[in-house]
Amino acid sequence: MDRESLKKSGLLEQYILGVTSRKESLLVEKILEENPEAREDYEKLRNELDSYATNNGLTTPLEGREIRTATDYEDLDHEMILAISERNYSLVIWRYCLMAACLLLLCFSGYLFRLSETNKTEIVTEKAHHAQDNNAHKQALKKIEEQAPDWHHMKTINAPTAAGTVILHFLDEQELVFLDLSHVEPLSEEDAYFIFTGLGDEDGEVIAVVPAHRQLHLHPVTVPEGAKDLRVFRWKLSEGIPEGDRQEDLVAALPLPVRTD
Repeated sequence: MDRESLKKSGLLEQYILGVTSRKESLLVEKILEENPEAREDYEKLRNELDSYATNNGLTTPLEGREIRTATDYEDLDHEMILAISERNYSLVIWRYCLMAACLLLLCFSGYLFRLSETNKTEIVTEKAHHAQDNNAHKQALKKIEEQAPDWHHMKTINAPTAAGTVILHFLDEQELVFLDLSHVEPLSEEDAYFIFTGLGDEDGEVIAVVPAHRQLHLHPVTVPEGAKDLRVFRWKLSEGIPEGDRQEDLVAALPLPVRTD
């Protein structure tokens, strides 16, 4: 390419502005090196562009600064591309991090919602069970109260004897009676009161044994069906229940059931 072809192609202006490709820049630099007239055109055109830039307030290169060649501009473009790429990569990374954070927050919110609903269900279920248990307890308590003896209507019989007074507490139509031996002659450590049921003229089974250390207690006694009275005997613990006639050891005989109106 000669001088005239270079001027008409516009490559010289593009070279000065730094917009030529590497191949075009090498071509222009070769022509400028081989053709002095083309070099003069280059210098003239460059001075005109510098004057235009100065007149229009455009910044010109500082004094002593090396003028960039097309290769320099190509390297600069590469640096800019790398910088932009790195910035875009950072933006992509941040975008993915933000998306991951949003997804994690959404999952955590869903977990909290499900946990809250589960807790609500458990609370409602627990309240229902508590109400059911409370109702069952009330019914059981009511049944116990209905079956429990009416202690306000307990009756008392005092039976004087030679050894003192035997006290009997009872409720009508109840098999359980309470025997009080605290007002009869105190027992020695070797003696005890033996409580029998009476079946007419015969003694029934022994239903309680009251040693000395329990004499002052109130003794609940369940009266078996068919018993006519309660019989209290005093014997030695070591000897046990004697055979034969026991009437001389009888402390008291209390008819059963005792009724007072």
